[in-house]
Amino acid sequence: MKNKKLVATIAILVLVISVVGLSYAALTNFDPFDIGKKIVDAETEYGETVAAYVDDIPIYKVEVENARNAMNRLTRDSEASTEEALDHVIRRQVAYNEAVKMGFMVSIEEVDTITSSNLELLKASLDSSDQEERENAEQVYNSMLELIKGMGLPTIEAYNAEYLNPYMQLTMTTKALHDDFIKQYTVGSELTEDMVEEYYEEYLDGLVSRAKIVVTP
Repeated sequence: MKNKKLVATIAILVLVISVVGLSYAALTNFDPFDIGKKIVDAETEYGETVAAYVDDIPIYKVEVENARNAMNRLTRDSEASTEEALDHVIRRQVAYNEAVKMGFMVSIEEVDTITSSNLELLKASLDSSDQEERENAEQVYNSMLELIKGMGLPTIEAYNAEYLNPYMQLTMTTKALHDDFIKQYTVGSELTEDMVEEYYEEYLDGLVSRAKIVVTP
């Protein structure tokens, strides 16, 4: 069940930022073990309970809860509501559906190649002769180990296969839709980036308004 396994945005940053050699712990000041545990706790609490359907595709309550937790970690000034998180997940699913229809689907094999390569680069950095690079890699790698420990997973590879890769497939596919839209409006245009991003959000608004969305009680 692909969508049910989507992990919170904060959690996938563990691998994403390892690509550029930054320290996960220093960047977020969050406890990766606690993040992993909360993801599993949400799965245990909500199971396969459906929060909504988007064009007959189920949105699970665990996805919404993970999204809400991630939003709260990213914006500490205010508490995101369940309704806001649900809206975010619905828009994401609508964008993904449209991207697939338009031929922007990124295969899970492509994603696996990228995440596996990034993990190998991280492991190689653990033996780097550059002290700063090595220390950053150690912090990120140890954070990843704490994350999977909190989730009860045996290896980082298992985390990639079960959580990260499906999430990255969705993210990369929807990003392809976004990038194509931006390219169409910016090439040879005097529109600013902010204006084009606003047009994209309006475009998504239109897609959402035309989608068949059913929110469960």
